[in-house]
Amino acid sequence: MLRAAIVTAALCAVAVAAPVQAATTVVASRLDRPRGLAFAPDGTLYAALVGHGATGPRTKRRCNREGCFGATGRIVRVGPGGAVSDVVTGLVSMLSGPDASFVIGADQLTVLPDGRLASAITAEFNDGHSRPPRQVPRRVRAQVGRLVTVRPGGRLALGPRLDAPELAFDADHEGKISNPYGIAALGDAIYVSDSAANTLLEIRGGAVGVIAVFPPVAPGVQSVPAALTAGPDGALYVGEFTGGGSTPGSARIWRVVPGQAPTVYATGLSNVTALAAAPDGSLYATEFGQGSGGDVVRIAPDGTQTRLGVGELHEPGGVAVAPDGTVYVSNWTLSGAHREGSAPRLRHTGAILRLG
Repeated sequence: MLRAAIVTAALCAVAVAAPVQAATTVVASRLDRPRGLAFAPDGTLYAALVGHGATGPRTKRRCNREGCFGATGRIVRVGPGGAVSDVVTGLVSMLSGPDASFVIGADQLTVLPDGRLASAITAEFNDGHSRPPRQVPRRVRAQVGRLVTVRPGGRLALGPRLDAPELAFDADHEGKISNPYGIAALGDAIYVSDSAANTLLEIRGGAVGVIAVFPPVAPGVQSVPAALTAGPDGALYVGEFTGGGSTPGSARIWRVVPGQAPTVYATGLSNVTALAAAPDGSLYATEFGQGSGGDVVRIAPDGTQTRLGVGELHEPGGVAVAPDGTVYVSNWTLSGAHREGSAPRLRHTGAILRLG
């Protein structure tokens, strides 16, 4: 389950190949918890900002045991010079935790073949019984646990419920809990990793089905498949955040060809939060590291792993590769748009960086 895994991430050090220092450039800052990044075919960079939960005088009425719900999530377009403009606003956002660092909503992002943007809205509710309070506007409550699509002009459409298979069948037999997180498009289908259900979902039209169930990392340590991307080879790649009690370097990246059993593609990673495929066949994985640290691991086609951005990246939660091969990363993804809160985020804001 992703919530428990994030809490334990600070205890896990990254265990991969020797680091390589890569220069980083801030592309955009003062962003409200940026997560997923995605490039359109025309080279436009989009980002999902998960927001900061509820605001306003009725905030307490919009809280339950899970957290405080608002409509502060958004998807933005990042233009030349780092100019940021809204594509869609009013996406559900839920904030919780003693330091207000656990925020969920539209976490990851992909561009569909027809140009629409798509995201999976987090659910993270046991047995479907813990839903946003009724004081949360209906249009916002309706997004929870669903696929959402957005046209470049900003029109939002709700798709099918992504938590339905888990609440109906509990495919991993670990209790009925769903947290749709990663998203990718491949062929005529959309795929979503459910990090709490330990499954990979396939969406065709209004139908949602389970095509893979990922086994535990170790006895008592769940897979937590959070990261997802589609490769140029026609396969899906799924990265594990891993559950509480995991050891450093225990996370795996799975290769999934729809219709075939998953196979392990890479090992030795820790707390993988996002994946992106590059034109040269490399795979890039963001990792949460020790404390507020993090890095990007480049996995070459021959399997060689190289750590990038060590000492420069903190809580990276999204990665995308531009058509020219340049790598972009969302940084300080648990930080808001303003320098506030508790250490170590007190002096930092959410940002997008360019590597190299």
